Amino acid sequence: MKKFAIITFFTTLLTSSAISQEFENFNKYFLDETMRIDYFHVGEAKDEFITLDQIYKYGIWAGSRVHLIDNMNLGRYCVKIYDAASGELIYSKGFDSYFGEYKTSSDGMAGIKKTFQESAVIPYPKSKIIFSIERRDKEQNLFEFFRREIDPADIMIVRDKIKDKMVKVYSADSNGDPHSRVDVVILGEGYTQDEKSKFEKDLKYFTDVFLRWNLINRTRINLIFMGFTNLRKTAELMNHQQINMRIQYLVVHLIRWVPKDIS
Repeated sequence: MKKFAIITFFTTLLTSSAISQEFENFNKYFLDETMRIDYFHVGEAKDEFITLDQIYKYGIWAGSRVHLIDNMNLGRYCVKIYDAASGELIYSKGFDSYFGEYKTSSDGMAGIKKTFQESAVIPYPKSKIIFSIERRDKEQNLFEFFRREIDPADIMIVRDKIKDKMVKVYSADSNGDPHSRVDVVILGEGYTQDEKSKFEKDLKYFTDVFLRWNLINRTRINLIFMGFTNLRKTAELMNHQQINMRIQYLVVHLIRWVPKDIS
């Protein structure tokens, strides 16, 4: 029993030390803000390339501050961020994309080039960074096929707030510091300007339903509920492009990734 207690103590001590070091790394290289890098992913099955579109600066960083390097080795692609001065890898994230799926389609295999807009969301760097994208070869090994230096002080970075008056974001159930919470976004589609109160009522109802779910009660997961809707004059539904734009908005402003500041 004593041996078990000692092992537990030292394991906890080492874990706390590692988390503390990760926090130091975050504070050394990043602000508690968000950078969104929009780019175009162009090509077909045999050839592909990247061109930058626009960079944005947003508010609080929604991801983890203690899990900056992705060691899962998942996804066809991987975003890697290097400190430009030292060359040190300071952030990475594996991912997949619509373009990755398109490469395997009949059109992609036939060599028909298409363009997809994609976004990389990273903590806002304090100094110049190298933005790198890697993809997998036939042996599933990652290799770099795009690299660009980004200066966070660049005057071309968009810092304006989104001014779409029809977009409404609601805090349905705030539950503490968002850095250590899992966010749930309830997306309302098809509500008109005259149905604002109906959406608010529906948002409260589904939030309560979710909180009454036995699994949530048993695991005591800390959640933050957000509501998002685009109020229109008529009950028209969004097309595919509009949905993609709204999803990008959600990713930047609302959705928090797991794990966050959790060991």
